[in-house]
Amino acid sequence: MNHRIVRLCRSLVLVPLLLVPAWAGAWYVGVGFGPTNNEYQPTFNPVNSSIDDSDTAYKLIFGQQLGANFAVELEYADLGDLVRHTGPGINLTMQGASLAASAIGRFPVYPGWTMFGRLGYGYWNTDLDVIGASGSDNGFAPVIGLGIEYSGFVTGASRFGLAVEWQQYQNVGEGTSAGTTRLTGQNVDVLWLRLTYHFNLAPGP
Repeated sequence: MNHRIVRLCRSLVLVPLLLVPAWAGAWYVGVGFGPTNNEYQPTFNPVNSSIDDSDTAYKLIFGQQLGANFAVELEYADLGDLVRHTGPGINLTMQGASLAASAIGRFPVYPGWTMFGRLGYGYWNTDLDVIGASGSDNGFAPVIGLGIEYSGFVTGASRFGLAVEWQQYQNVGEGTSAGTTRLTGQNVDVLWLRLTYHFNLAPGP
């Protein structure tokens, strides 16, 4: 999984840097973490099995604020262990990650508080291990979300934002196989707690 993380993080850094000349202005960076759930449904008999389809996810955020009500955002999310399934004759683990770009709509609801919605598209990658056999796969799928942010932490020209967001990464791992095991896509839900730092890359006079 380390090689995937390195590749996706490199993209997370390089793509925004290429866009700096065109997007100079109000930017933000941030981090997030939260529990995952994907309602894993095995394609084989799960009797006497132990199934854990939740974990803790982490993400890095790089965004551009385009006016008061719109932003674009690039994120890398390590979704952790999507599935840990053990039992008689089965020992399955699937890990996942996503690199996604989203459009963010923002709607002020009270001084310092803003509701926001997300519509985006992500590149997912999964690793699957099943009783000595392993495989990996990747693909593209929608990413959606809904959250609320408090941005009343003002420090001069910069500010912090603290948000809670429900986010869904759709069809993660669809078609991933190892040996004779082939998985269907998982809709991975994450309840993020995210902290962002907003700043001006090229402030005006």
